[in-house]
Amino acid sequence: MAAGFNRSTETTFLWMIPILVTLHNLEETFWIEEAAVPDALFNFLPALSSLFPPSVPQMAVATTLLTLLVWWVAYSACIRQRATDVLLLHFIAGVLFINAISHILISLISLHYQPGLITALLLNLPYCLWFLKRAVQTGDFHRKQLNTILWVAIPLIPILSLLAHSLGKGVELLFG
Repeated sequence: MAAGFNRSTETTFLWMIPILVTLHNLEETFWIEEAAVPDALFNFLPALSSLFPPSVPQMAVATTLLTLLVWWVAYSACIRQRATDVLLLHFIAGVLFINAISHILISLISLHYQPGLITALLLNLPYCLWFLKRAVQTGDFHRKQLNTILWVAIPLIPILSLLAHSLGKGVELLFG
């Protein structure tokens, strides 16, 4: 922990990650019907046509599961003070940072609003950039760890999206 910062300040910085994830996932869920999914994606991977774009209930289940997972990690990191979960929360911030960049790129490529763009651009990108940079500067996180996380996040985001959407579709079929 850095000099000049007390534990409650550090905890506040960590609690911001699940708050940002929650806001971002709410935006994605409520505006999922605005998503522009390129037809070329389905030509390349036809199995995805059953998952994209997800319905609002499918997206609600998917984002709720991911959001609850992040809140559990934050609880474990901040309340139970488990060092591995603090590190995992830094990893989640790295994934959120790459996710923000992907929302911006997809919106630029498609020239269409993509759900999650507003929170990605206005909240997640600036906060995660500051949070991760600060973590490296204070020694809470090493540059090599940060680089690894950012490279792992690139393929992890679509995998998590597919998994979450599949679970959302499965739950919707059970109760729908």
